[in-house]
Amino acid sequence: MSILPNYNEIVDLLKKGSNLEAQEKIMELREGALALQHENLKLQERINELEEELNLERVVQWEAPFYWKIIGETRDGPFCQKCYDSDRKLIRVLKTRGGWRHCKLCRNSYLGGSS
Repeated sequence: MSILPNYNEIVDLLKKGSNLEAQEKIMELREGALALQHENLKLQERINELEEELNLERVVQWEAPFYWKIIGETRDGPFCQKCYDSDRKLIRVLKTRGGWRHCKLCRNSYLGGSS
């Protein structure tokens, strides 16, 4: 982004009677402010994403062969090892016959683990 015009520059142009030039500088200033607002919004969204990832790391625990989300006394899961390790997604594995659990997303199957 280019350097934005400052207030004194616009005031000087107005004092000289260069109203058209001052209006152009004001438009540049408005465009720059909008660009900064957009950039700020994107940065805030990224901060929120990173905070969510950090919070998730604090509550997700590995108990072979699954991940569990544990908050206080509450235990949620089990979640797929492959999906969490590769994409940080908590995808629930479903019980099937014979003690197997299956992930519908990556199609991995797991045998064993606590309920």
